[in-house]
Amino acid sequence: MDPVSIAASVVAALGPYLAKAAGKFAESAGEAALEQGGKLFEKLKARFAGAPVESRQLQKLQDDPDNAKNRTVLEALLLDALQEDPAFLAEIAALLPSEAGGGQHNQFKVKADRIDNVTSVGVLHGGLHIGGRDGKA
Repeated sequence: MDPVSIAASVVAALGPYLAKAAGKFAESAGEAALEQGGKLFEKLKARFAGAPVESRQLQKLQDDPDNAKNRTVLEALLLDALQEDPAFLAEIAALLPSEAGGGQHNQFKVKADRIDNVTSVGVLHGGLHIGGRDGKA
């Protein structure tokens, strides 16, 4: 996995853990997802302990896990850390589920003349192609 995908996956994996920690109902998150989120959170907390901007952003996400801005800013800060430190990148990647390990893979084909009220509910890994009616982008 590349650093961009890893940063996005980490922030996505923190969601169920932080939601439960904030006392929110996280029925859809299994115990494994909560455990994974906890390990990732502790790893980030330790890594960012000496970095005031990063640790403050991690705290902001912990305080408000549903805030998209907090997730985006943390993802950018994490990406910088992952790109600067290959050992940290390997540590974090090892905590994420393996692509080959039977993770959930979805493929969607959407045909529509108009799409309204679209809500993003996950992280896209891999490619995305959006083409016109004639199949051309």
